[in-house]
Amino acid sequence: MPKLSLRLLTVLFSLGLLESAAAYNNNDRWLFTATDGLTGSTGEPITLTWGIVGDGTMIANVQPGINQPSNLIASLDAWYGGGGASFSERPWFSLLQSSFDRWSETSGVRFVYEPNDDGATHSVLQGQLGVRADIRLAGTMIDASDFTLGTAAYALQPDNGDIVLDTIDAGYFGNPAGVSVRLRNTLTHEIGHALGLGHLNSTSSIILMEPQPTTDVDGPQQDDIRGAQFLYGDPLEKDGGNDSLATATPLGLLPFDTPISVGQDADSSQTVLPTEVDFLSIHNSSDNDFYRFTTTRSSEVQLTLTPVGAFYNQRIASSGPFTAINAAQAGDLSLALYSGDQQIAESSAGGLGQAEAITFALPSAGDYTIQLSGVTTTTQLYRLDVTLIDTSVEGDFNNDGFVDVADYTVWRDTLDSTADLRADADIDGIVDQDDYFRWAIAFFLAGSSVAVPEPASLLIACVSLTFMAGKRSRHGCRGPHS
Repeated sequence: MPKLSLRLLTVLFSLGLLESAAAYNNNDRWLFTATDGLTGSTGEPITLTWGIVGDGTMIANVQPGINQPSNLIASLDAWYGGGGASFSERPWFSLLQSSFDRWSETSGVRFVYEPNDDGATHSVLQGQLGVRADIRLAGTMIDASDFTLGTAAYALQPDNGDIVLDTIDAGYFGNPAGVSVRLRNTLTHEIGHALGLGHLNSTSSIILMEPQPTTDVDGPQQDDIRGAQFLYGDPLEKDGGNDSLATATPLGLLPFDTPISVGQDADSSQTVLPTEVDFLSIHNSSDNDFYRFTTTRSSEVQLTLTPVGAFYNQRIASSGPFTAINAAQAGDLSLALYSGDQQIAESSAGGLGQAEAITFALPSAGDYTIQLSGVTTTTQLYRLDVTLIDTSVEGDFNNDGFVDVADYTVWRDTLDSTADLRADADIDGIVDQDDYFRWAIAFFLAGSSVAVPEPASLLIACVSLTFMAGKRSRHGCRGPHS
């Protein structure tokens, strides 16, 4: 990490690409990939391929003007065991795979393994589908020093991103402790460089993109994730994204009185566990996130949009003052609610770093859409909480405020439906006899003088029982029937 990074920083400073940041250190993003071609603007998702070069493939400029052959495969086999005709069958492959997957889980980058490599000189050519990956892994002796004094690995910046591990550091990379966290963190750190993230320092928290190797965390931390989402958006930006009413992320049929949350892994702590994946954000002022939910009846919806993030210090340069970062106050968020394409409620008065909330009486069953937006130049992580409160009258299937025979008609006309759920009183996803019984009890309790209507199936049961009882019973079913 340190040696190439120093060279890289020197180049970037000379080009004026590094400047004081509000958080993270984003240098560049991929403009062209083997899968996407041109990738679009900052915050747009991308697909990148990754692969492994064969041993003997030349690595350009390991030291200035010196090319060296890769021996990464032999080194990994020696550290973790070989076997298997393909690299993907070897014991160490999952360690490499998981390092790429971790960035895919927490950002708008999709990594795909490319099994082919044409043996072209490493660190020179861009990726080509079926020929070589966008990001190619190689290994060689970078320096003769132990990793604590020399360089453990280095990576190129977009649009190349090739990575080299220092294979002389066998004791470090071959250490299996923490599911080989030393190898995985080093590789994940270098993938961060390959994505366009630069080094930074903090004295109040541990960040993966700091230049010093660490085993105190596992994978990208909150600042690292914010940086990747600034460049490529959050995970929901992939597969068409959720930037419009038409492409809203479905939350599905919401249960009543049970809060549903998205973005719930982001909080006031910088620390991110390797199992946490639910990080969502508004990455700039042009970003919009939409979510769609369904209710089976008139109800009250309670929405709360909370900006979240850690408080820590940071600097990009290796010396100089640290800047205080409050990632919970990176942007001023706004919240809106839609029925169809019509906005029916909004909240935007909270101000920078403040939560926005909407409580609204939904007039009928159907689909509703939530819009999240904001004014920000940096990544604002958020948590969205949605709670649906059942304010309907039990058995009032037509939502007119009364339990009467008209509601029975709704039940009868939608019996066995899993699509029209106006009469799904017990909210089990189907209109059935149980819903009728709930309506009948409500109808009786409402004090109506009209006989309780009975469905045909109950009428048949009553007739059968009367026939079998003969003259022993003169009681039958009465009232309108379906």
